[in-house]
Amino acid sequence: VVSAPSISPEFGASGSSVYGAWWDGGNGAGDIYFNCSLDGGATWLGSDVRLDRDQAGSATSLSPEIAASGSSVYVTWWDERNGAAGIYFNFSFGREANCLGSYRRLGRDQATPATSRSPPPPTHTKSFPFCV
Repeated sequence: VVSAPSISPEFGASGSSVYGAWWDGGNGAGDIYFNCSLDGGATWLGSDVRLDRDQAGSATSLSPEIAASGSSVYVTWWDERNGAAGIYFNFSFGREANCLGSYRRLGRDQATPATSRSPPPPTHTKSFPFCV
């Protein structure tokens, strides 16, 4: 019996690197997790990385989107940590998943309780990531 589902998987790949992000309800309201393989999916990180850095399970985070190019990976999702949904973005310019520790809220200032949903898929051109 599964007590808390993991849903909405998204995958991106570049060369032999494979990246995955998904929603998991194991902590309560739900969080966005990430894992990667640098050898075509043969092995993965020993532990999943939680991307939304509010208190685990305290606010709903949903709809991950992922893109990869070269040794870089980008993830967007929406998150209700400020009382209204906002779009968040996390990225790594290296091949190590632990680089995915710095996220940013896109759009309005974090103090503004405005609602944003449906994160755009991240994309990449040359050395500058952006969302469309």
